[in-house]
Amino acid sequence: MFAGDLMFDRHIRFFAEKYGYKYILSSIKDLLAEADLVVANLEGPITNNNSISLGTKPGSTKNFIFTFDPLVAETLFEHNIRLVNLGNNHILNFGHLGYDQTKEFLEKAGVSFFGFTGVSDSHRYFVKKFGQVRVGFVNYNQFISGGYQAVEEDILDLKNKVDLLIIYCHWGNEYQAIANKVIINQAHQMVDWGADLIIGSHPHVVQPKEIYRGKRIYYSLGNFVFDQYFQPEVRKGQLVKITINDKAEILSFEELFIKLQEDGQTVLANE
Repeated sequence: MFAGDLMFDRHIRFFAEKYGYKYILSSIKDLLAEADLVVANLEGPITNNNSISLGTKPGSTKNFIFTFDPLVAETLFEHNIRLVNLGNNHILNFGHLGYDQTKEFLEKAGVSFFGFTGVSDSHRYFVKKFGQVRVGFVNYNQFISGGYQAVEEDILDLKNKVDLLIIYCHWGNEYQAIANKVIINQAHQMVDWGADLIIGSHPHVVQPKEIYRGKRIYYSLGNFVFDQYFQPEVRKGQLVKITINDKAEILSFEELFIKLQEDGQTVLANE
């Protein structure tokens, strides 16, 4: 199962500290548990630093500097979010030390990670076996110099070493209903290189999917855990569940929608 952006600071941190971190995803815990693996984008570092953004004015500089409590790593594991993308524009909000702490806390909790951060090449991609099927997870991070070259290298390196290759992208323009032409062309190129499925994040809204050469491209799944409530589009997110067989064929796609409540919880949408 794939989900969009996870952000556990600011308003989310306030309610997590008030009710407990399990509260944030408690409504969909059973749904997440149904999957063999849940993959999402961790939109910031996990560190032992105090929050800078908690209680700040929306739009102010400090409002966009994130750090998540170490309890977040355990919360991810407990809710079956056992693989996270770190290749995004907030992972280095607390510098290289914050990135190193993030890896330490995730490893301690049993949560795997991947992503192009510009800091280290050791975790750019991740390979996991489901039975005898090897699934490769590669990140495209538009916001780090060299990101597009890196995803090309990783796809070409991995495509003959895995049975199924999935690209998790952090890209595009925020709050736009559709992907721009540059992003569309890049997505098509990734399929041409060997990608079997593309999942997008960063725009904070759900964008339409596309089928190109028989491969699905989800340009943006929107928010998963986030404290954006200023319009209906940012309060809605998408989950995508895929079912594969032992031949690495994707048998089915299931698309679910979630909504973000102002009490910090993520719940299934009525639709």
